[in-house]
Amino acid sequence: MVRLVLPNPGLEDRIPSLDQLESIEAKEAGSRPQWDNKAQYMLTCVGFCVGLGNVWRFPYLCQSHGGALWCWLCVLTIFASPASGPCGRQGRNPHESAAGPWAQGGATHAHREASSGAQEAEGRREVTAASDPPRDASHACGPSCKGNILTLINGFDLPEGNVTQENFAEVQQWFNATEPEAYAKLHFQTCDMNSFLSEGVEGTGLAFIVFTEAITKMPVSPLWSVLFFIMLFCLGLSSMFGNMEGVVVPLQDLKIIPEKWPKELLTGLICLGMYLIAFIFTLNSGQYWLSLLDSYAGSIPLLIVAFCEMFAVVYVYGVDRFNRDIEFMIGHKPNIFWQVTWRVVSPLLMLVIFLFFFVVKVNEELIYSVWDPAYEEFPKSQKVTYPGWVYAVVVIVAGVPCLAIPGFAIYKLIRNHCQRRGDRQGLVSRVSTTSINGDLKY
Repeated sequence: MVRLVLPNPGLEDRIPSLDQLESIEAKEAGSRPQWDNKAQYMLTCVGFCVGLGNVWRFPYLCQSHGGALWCWLCVLTIFASPASGPCGRQGRNPHESAAGPWAQGGATHAHREASSGAQEAEGRREVTAASDPPRDASHACGPSCKGNILTLINGFDLPEGNVTQENFAEVQQWFNATEPEAYAKLHFQTCDMNSFLSEGVEGTGLAFIVFTEAITKMPVSPLWSVLFFIMLFCLGLSSMFGNMEGVVVPLQDLKIIPEKWPKELLTGLICLGMYLIAFIFTLNSGQYWLSLLDSYAGSIPLLIVAFCEMFAVVYVYGVDRFNRDIEFMIGHKPNIFWQVTWRVVSPLLMLVIFLFFFVVKVNEELIYSVWDPAYEEFPKSQKVTYPGWVYAVVVIVAGVPCLAIPGFAIYKLIRNHCQRRGDRQGLVSRVSTTSINGDLKY
């Protein structure tokens, strides 16, 4: 068994003993919230670990990089994404080769205003979907009904000036254009299903479009739809609780925030700050910001932080001490599987993953997908290069969380050299000691 531990003089004096831990636990038992039972604790851990990323990020990554065959979510995505595009306002348009110039602009995303121009009659798919029934009704009712029908059409968020009484005849002629020259102007291409599926659907489109379209095909679909969105709400809420506690508790324990501040006030201020920062995702470019942060904010920092945690526990603190701590908490030491995993497998595996990931990302050009009807291969998404200033954003997003580890270590090192001699305080906070009468003193 590997027993490599880096030299760390004075560590035993800086960490509490088991007796001191018992005293600290008894002292702080009333100051911290307590779990009612083990089931509540386990369900909370599951809720924190399983979040929205497991719904919209994990299946897309499996489909893009392999491993989707064993995941039923990805199988569901593969079969649902081609059929969900028209109703979900995203994805490929099955009418791209339809007979009529109105189909050349392609279907558009209702919330992105991605049409080829508001002044063009073929710009929005709502026009396409809403024009056929009124046209048939106008033929059945006669010319006197056309004005009312046009008013009804223009009431459904149509671009101003697209369909009016003056140009209705011309627009109707374009809608019914089936002349050979109209077909000749269309851009026909072979539909390659593998090419469309290889791009996949990611982000919020996977959670709110593809899955919801699949649910509509299930029996009692309204019930499953309600349960699905309740599940999404619970996933986001449970993950948010864990993330907020991970920010609030360290700020209080490290005395960064004055102790007189109520926890409710601190939590409210942090939530308000996160709420203001989240306004960036409500812009027209919000989806691109979400994709950028999803790709870089949760990959490199997590790998570095996880590797540093594993390295610190195994080779700085020591696995043997860690085993004694676990035995103190649960009554027995971890088995041989965990010993081998902690000592060899996990550090080596994370180091290899980080190196390969870093090499791939450094040599990779930053691109993002744009759903542009003017793209020659539309309805495929166009790959566009990010502007140069986005590289600085990536460095900040991926680098600042990682700099917290060496930054805090340097701060503690400088503080140790500047403090009074004999008032020792290492890279961990000073712990309490037990006096003769059993009381805690600091």
